[in-house]
Amino acid sequence: MTTKTEANTSAGSSLAAQIRSFLEEKYAEKAGLVAERDSLMERRERIEKAPLCAEDFKRALHGYIDMRGQFFLDKSAMKFIPELLYPWRQLTPTQGDQRKNMPLNTSDAMVIANGDASSLGSILGGEFNWPYIVTGGQMANAPIIENWACFWFGDQIKSKIDQHFDAFYVEPEQDASVPRLVEDRLKEIEQIAGRLGELIAQIRAIDAEVSQAIDLPKPEDPAEAEQRRAREDLARRRHAYQVWRVIRLEARNSDDLRRIASSYGVTFEEATRLKNIPNMEEPRT
Repeated sequence: MTTKTEANTSAGSSLAAQIRSFLEEKYAEKAGLVAERDSLMERRERIEKAPLCAEDFKRALHGYIDMRGQFFLDKSAMKFIPELLYPWRQLTPTQGDQRKNMPLNTSDAMVIANGDASSLGSILGGEFNWPYIVTGGQMANAPIIENWACFWFGDQIKSKIDQHFDAFYVEPEQDASVPRLVEDRLKEIEQIAGRLGELIAQIRAIDAEVSQAIDLPKPEDPAEAEQRRAREDLARRRHAYQVWRVIRLEARNSDDLRRIASSYGVTFEEATRLKNIPNMEEPRT
């Protein structure tokens, strides 16, 4: 006859076996999800580091020219063109040396129409700023020259690039496993980001189930725990480096920053923190 103590022992053993079986199932499920996550992250990094094909390299050059031209328009002294167009001249002969920016008048138009360059300075007061319109009123250092040249002559520069590109560009060897065009690469990266979001949610759900199933965390060998923490820390640092690199390449404004944060599964605050890091070394070990 089975005693009460024996029955309780048997029930306890059965419950322990059920918990053990449940945990083994969940750990195996989580291991599969983690493996898929790591594989997708490696795939995304492979795509991101793949060199551009000739078509996309040319498009990148065109985009760079447009970007520098827009920077000139947004940031330079072009906003002060009305002042540059109005010569700085004496008000009237009877008002001494009082001067201000004044619009062109009929006399100025006559001088210009007659092509009398010798009279231009006296008519305009000797301080005519039209040449500064080309440079946006800024000193002609190398970056400024690049900006205003891309603004005024961007189409001509792009035309010259198209004309001579094939003669000077040698396309690097392409990764056959990666789509050739950036457009297709970005689509795959977007798909990877969506799947990574699903995997992260599933992994967290499993962790929650396991936590509810046991009162204490599963004992872990100290050496294995240290190795696991090192792997997780390396994965976090690599992920942070990947996000930082994309931010440095693509983030031009807060909308870009939000898009990148969403794609890479980080908060906007974390993306902002990474954006403010001037240099970051790629983690190796």
